[in-house]
Amino acid sequence: MLASAFGAELQGVGGELPNVNFRDQDGDDKGIEPLPPLDVHAWTGVLNLGTGLELPLYMDLSHVTDGDAQRPGKTLQQYLARDGVFCVKVGEEMCKHGKAVVRRNLLAAIMPAHVLQVGSADITITYAGQQIEFNTPFGLKKSLPITIIGQDEPLRFPQMGGDGAEAQDTLDMRGNSLASISLAEDHHESFQVIDNGHEVAVLITKTDPADFATVFVFGLKGGKARLDRYETAETNLDSRPKWDFVDTCQLGEVLVSSQGDLTIVQIAEGVEFVFEPRTLKQAYSANLHVGPMVFAAITCVGEAWIQWFSKKWVPCVAIGDPEESGMIERFAAPTVSSLTKRQRGIRKPQQ
Repeated sequence: MLASAFGAELQGVGGELPNVNFRDQDGDDKGIEPLPPLDVHAWTGVLNLGTGLELPLYMDLSHVTDGDAQRPGKTLQQYLARDGVFCVKVGEEMCKHGKAVVRRNLLAAIMPAHVLQVGSADITITYAGQQIEFNTPFGLKKSLPITIIGQDEPLRFPQMGGDGAEAQDTLDMRGNSLASISLAEDHHESFQVIDNGHEVAVLITKTDPADFATVFVFGLKGGKARLDRYETAETNLDSRPKWDFVDTCQLGEVLVSSQGDLTIVQIAEGVEFVFEPRTLKQAYSANLHVGPMVFAAITCVGEAWIQWFSKKWVPCVAIGDPEESGMIERFAAPTVSSLTKRQRGIRKPQQ
């Protein structure tokens, strides 16, 4: 339904007409106009049969040359402008209801676990009955590789290089429902103002796809920073009163460091916020380390989210409580801003 609605919106503003037939110079019908290769930036690389009866399969349909990572690229718009649905298959098995759903640049399908066989398989897609070719970071592909593991098997990661090179840019998508993905996208786009002078940035995470969602709320009010942790079932993510409060982090000395593209921000003893830019450079993968636990964001966070965190929330943590007398700045170089600029290839102009 989302695809059809968006396609209708595109008509009349430059979008292509649905199912346009080619005709040669003599007026003979040459059939349905072929669709261009679908841009697939990353996709689910592993399905674990032990996760549940229905398994989510995601594809990131972002196009690296389009300026807005939150909006469908030009190629995807050509698909959405037609009256068709995406049908995802793993091997010979079709996704639930025979169609997948598009949400912005994310294509999501549900695979029934009982029909899948353990081992390697291929992902294929048809749209309006046409077989789709994929334009990936690794070249044009007629299918995408995926590994299916059994309930009692240890999780194995595809090797890098050679035939396994496709795994190196596969996103770790941890949401178990389309609703959680949709809500996480909205929360992760930017910070929010919930009342006068009170700003929050919400991070929806999981330690495992089968776990309840853990929601971290980075708050800022009156110059004072706060970090609260909540837990909730995915079905309650859209209702904040149903979130169960767990605890508040006692924020401490801020220390910022980097490891390659990773930026690591220590905000308390044993608590680190870790993020790195995706290839698109308008979004970041992020997670929060609390002791040995890794809480991974179920979708990428946006540029506006990271900018608020880096330029407003972290400095307030570093300064401490503005009401304390004799406060001491607790911020250690390099700054988050300098590291994100370094990741983006931004250099100060030479004098």
